[in-house]
Parts: sequence; C-alpha cells; structure tokens
Amino acid sequence: MRFVSSVIGCICTAFLSASFLAASTPLCQCGPPTAESYKWNFSNEAADLLSQVNVDSYYAERAAARLESYDRAERELIDWHADAAVLSRERYWANDMDRKLCRLETIKRVLPAAQRAEINEVAPAILEVTNTTQATMQYLRANPNQLFIAAYENYADALYSEARRAKAASANAMEYREANYRYNAQTAYRNLKTSS
Repeated sequence: MRFVSSVIGCICTAFLSASFLAASTPLCQCGPPTAESYKWNFSNEAADLLSQVNVDSYYAERAAARLESYDRAERELIDWHADAAVLSRERYWANDMDRKLCRLETIKRVLPAAQRAEINEVAPAILEVTNTTQATMQYLRANPNQLFIAAYENYADALYSEARRAKAASANAMEYREANYRYNAQTAYRNLKTSS
C-alpha cells in the first residue's frame, strides 16, 4: 500500500511539475496569409471554436468544483497530491480554452460584429480562469502541507468562481448566437414572404 501511494505521489508530482513548466499563457502567433485563407469560412470556424470553449468551460468548472468542495475536515485528510491531480486537469482545460481563444483573437478582425461580441464576452473569463489556476498551482507548490488554511481555501473558491464565470460567459455567447440565428432566419422568412 505504501508503495502504491509513493508511485501515485511521484506521478502526481510529475504532472504538477509539467504543469508548472507550461504555466504561462502562450502568445498568439499567426503566420502570413495563404491563398486558402482568402477562401476560408472564418465565421464557421469561430462558431466551432466557441462551441468547443463552451464544452471546455464545463469541464473546467467541474474540476474546480471538486477542488472547492473539500471542506476543512476533508482537507486535513487529503494530501497535496490529490489537489495537484485536480489542478492538473484544471490546467489542461484552461490551456485548451487559451489555445482556442488565441485562434479566436487572431481571426476576430474578419468576423461579423455579433461573433466579435461573443469573443469579447468570453475572453476575460477565460483569462481569469488561466490566471487563477496558475496562482492556485503556485500556492500549492509553495505550501503543499497547508491545504486546510484559509489562504488555500480562498484560492480554491476563487478558481471555482472564475470557472463558473467562464462557463456562464460561454453559455451566454451560445445563447446569443442561437437568438441571432433565429432572428436572421425569421427576417429572411419575412422578406421571402413579402417579396412573393
């Protein structure tokens, strides 16, 4: 049993260390336009990316909820490896949302105003999840034996709050897109009806 615990501890430490190496938000880099980029449907790409961000934000919120749900009594029984594993999952979802946000920010200038508004709503929430995840991981790394003090609980609460905010922002963007789609369909139907 002690051996299994040591192996799990080593694996969690490796994941946590790898997460710290990739902790900084990547800079968006775009290459020169190609002939294909002039024919690309950026609006459809943005819609797909926003849908994927919505899914990622759901999983980020679930991971943060698990971390936040431990009460003081449970925290005293849990070692930092369990939290490191949860934070590693949270970091995965935050990084995935960051990559998608990077692409959205790159193509934003060629998108319709409605999609730019969706991106503007989601972007700050994603960045906050990333920053709060990074701060929580840094605190855990510096204080692995102090999971039950108020400072760490505040980090966990903040992470959950920001993940919920990102989930709500992406859900709002999806609802806005659906409402905009219905409005455009109704307008097209009315125009077709009046022209015949």
